[in-house]
Amino acid sequence: MKIFKIVIIGVVVLFFISVAGVWIFLSTLDVNRYIPDVAKVVFQSTGRDLKVGHAGLTLSLTKGVALELKDVSLSDDKRFSDKLFLRIGRLVLAMDVKAALIDKSIVVPEVIVVDPEVMIIRAKDGSINVSSMQPQAASSAVNTVGGGAVGSSSAAVSPVATLPVLLVKKIEVTNAVVHYIDRTFEPNVSADASKIMFNVNNFSLTAPFDFSLGAVVFSSEPDVNVTGRAALDMTNFGARLDAVKVLVTADHIQAIELNNALPMIKAAGFKQASGTINLEITKALVSAKGLEALDAQATVGLKDLILDGGNILSAGLNSIPLPGMTETVLADLPVETQADMKSGITAVDRLDVSVKADKDVITLTSAELSTRDLAVSTSGRIMLAGAPEMGLDLSGKLLIAPKVTDALVNKVPELSGLKSDDGRIDLPFAVAGTVIKPKVVPDAKYLTKKLLISSGKKELQKALGDPAVGKAVDQLFNTFFKGK
Repeated sequence: MKIFKIVIIGVVVLFFISVAGVWIFLSTLDVNRYIPDVAKVVFQSTGRDLKVGHAGLTLSLTKGVALELKDVSLSDDKRFSDKLFLRIGRLVLAMDVKAALIDKSIVVPEVIVVDPEVMIIRAKDGSINVSSMQPQAASSAVNTVGGGAVGSSSAAVSPVATLPVLLVKKIEVTNAVVHYIDRTFEPNVSADASKIMFNVNNFSLTAPFDFSLGAVVFSSEPDVNVTGRAALDMTNFGARLDAVKVLVTADHIQAIELNNALPMIKAAGFKQASGTINLEITKALVSAKGLEALDAQATVGLKDLILDGGNILSAGLNSIPLPGMTETVLADLPVETQADMKSGITAVDRLDVSVKADKDVITLTSAELSTRDLAVSTSGRIMLAGAPEMGLDLSGKLLIAPKVTDALVNKVPELSGLKSDDGRIDLPFAVAGTVIKPKVVPDAKYLTKKLLISSGKKELQKALGDPAVGKAVDQLFNTFFKGK
């Protein structure tokens, strides 16, 4: 019995000595010595140069071992930029020692990323620098701690083989900045997102995981919120997104930010708006080749929208094949309408848009715009497959409000031929060209026909004189030209 107690005590003592030894080893371990090997693996796996300003280990009874890196950077693909692809102010990776020693698994309780900055670039051919990370054969030096260099002489290593299978229970990114440059447009499109808060639960290289994101994109206040599920495809350097929901709040949008990011908005002269934009991505597949598949739909509900890229009513009147339309009728229109037309501003009461998208086409199911003086309805397609041109195939109608229509007809009686049954002037149009350079084409054939029919009826009725005969002529014209 006494021997048994001695053995037990000896085992316990050896255990604590071992733990103390591991603790002392980890406490005195200089992690910076291993950064060159890590940088070599990163380069072989991605073709990017890794730099780390400082690395260290911290020990905690509650969180286990935590690796802390400061001033981390990753270079970009030289085909895209000579600048950094990624910069991180502080990175903390905690590791579950018990799981590693006993369960033989790699479990990371948390990853904390502070002040990261990412540069995403889309080239003219549609490729993206995020997806260009490829295994490298023997190559040049890789920068490491203190600006030193590490040579690389081993054969290419597959990322799937290099990166271990692991589970990260929590990823928390704070105060991130993302810069986006799209070179498929001329001039290039750029957008910045700041104050990004990004969270991931149960991140895995082999299984789907949930994520959420909040950011400041077009304003000084958080205006974008995203939730969804993602899965990585390390073999094809890609990812899949499912059930992604994006909510954009337009109340604090800054015009300059939105106009720089979206050329089609810049052409309209966006000034201000309030409301929301909702986007749902049912499925999206991205690989090193770019966007492989997309199933998405979006709705836009904006109000109090101000556009200073030109007055829509003026453009509509100028499309009517009668000389000097705008100048002729301007003085007889309501005072508020005159002011908007002279200033080139369109005050939109409401804009509602519904779209669906796949990897080749955005289908504009409906777009309804209403102002004090008119309403515009549009539908059609935007060809994504034609990037960077992104051709337009849209058609629609501009309907002038009855009050303005009456003022127009009183000044120019010929316009009565364009009135619809509800007392509004109806101006059909098409939109061709590209997203960057749209071309609005009035339906001149329709407008000319309507004006000629109206003028012809009046002249014939006047010549015949008899009201009864005139009524018969009116019915004859309506019957003969119906649908033409």
